[in-house]
Amino acid sequence: MPFDPSLWDNSDPTYAPGLVWGGRDSKHAYWVAQRRYVKAGYKVKRVPLGRGDKTAPVDLAMAAQCRDLTREMLRWYENAGNAAVSAGTWKWLIARYKTDEFSRYQDVKANTRRGYDQWLALVESVLGHIQIADTNYPVLAMIQKGKAKKGRSDHHIHYWFNTLRRVARHGILIEAKGAATVSEILSTMRIPSPAARSIAPTRAQIEAIVAASDTAGLRTFSLGVLIQYWFGLRAVDVRGQILDGMWADGLTWEMFSGDLSSFTKVISKTRRSLPEPYTFDLTLTPNIRQRLIDIAEDLESRSGPITISNKTGNPFTPDGWSQAWARCRTAAGVPKEIWLMDTRAGALTDASQMTGVTQVMLRNAGQHKDAATTGRYLRDRSRDANKVVKLRMAK
Repeated sequence: MPFDPSLWDNSDPTYAPGLVWGGRDSKHAYWVAQRRYVKAGYKVKRVPLGRGDKTAPVDLAMAAQCRDLTREMLRWYENAGNAAVSAGTWKWLIARYKTDEFSRYQDVKANTRRGYDQWLALVESVLGHIQIADTNYPVLAMIQKGKAKKGRSDHHIHYWFNTLRRVARHGILIEAKGAATVSEILSTMRIPSPAARSIAPTRAQIEAIVAASDTAGLRTFSLGVLIQYWFGLRAVDVRGQILDGMWADGLTWEMFSGDLSSFTKVISKTRRSLPEPYTFDLTLTPNIRQRLIDIAEDLESRSGPITISNKTGNPFTPDGWSQAWARCRTAAGVPKEIWLMDTRAGALTDASQMTGVTQVMLRNAGQHKDAATTGRYLRDRSRDANKVVKLRMAK
């Protein structure tokens, strides 16, 4: 949040940036540092200011103290944390990438930022103390070879360098010395991509897992897995997730028609590129529709998330959803190599073997913007190759 000019000229003596009220009676005043600066390494997170009345005009002495504390925080940030973070290092640039208001880091969802943070920490652990301007090809090549020698997977190396590219691009935008050169070097380096997965669940395996879920009494989990598989949805678009303290992205009863013959949803991952909602016809899947009807009959009202954990009574968390899959997979005798994330691949692979299904149809079924993305989900390429041979021989 931008600060008012009176932070510096004291033109508004009531301006109190960072003032919050707390305590059991909400009469204790505190100054609280903005999260972006705390994440950058600022250590003064919260300062008590004394008791007061938040319904009354702001105490001028408290307001002045808030401005003083805020200015001190900004001076620390401007100087890159004094000795804590040396300006021009990768640690400094990573902090800027995570905290600058105009950084692309701020444009992604909270769950994506959590993933970014893990990789940023790994990059910082290796390069944090090094000046950006001193990072040349030999340095980067040594890191790549060192990781390979330690047995790091292609996945790890690929995502580590992708993260470094992302930070370097931000460095270009803020004109950090050396960032453009590093970005150019990274663009010409050959970083192997992780091998595509070749395993996906069959229809029989999905049915076995759902049967095990039914036996365990996990009605809404069974329903969710079937919706994922038959409509090619990502898990997040069924079970949802917590973003910035609020549940979002999953299926709710409000998305379903009154007679439960269809549901309408904007796909979360492609919300920007494909904003038009999908309407899915449940009359094509009578088993799913009947399950919905049976569950709805036991509800006092049709509202909120459709998948609820038996254990907590709340929407499934990502971990809870994965754990339910693992338990049911084991009970069904399905190999551990079949992952929950492969469900969409199984759906699209199954569909690709159907006569009359086109690439455009598969792309739309996968809710993808382009067919190239869909291709990454298709498995059993050997069967496709042999099918082509069979068709050629039949001519």
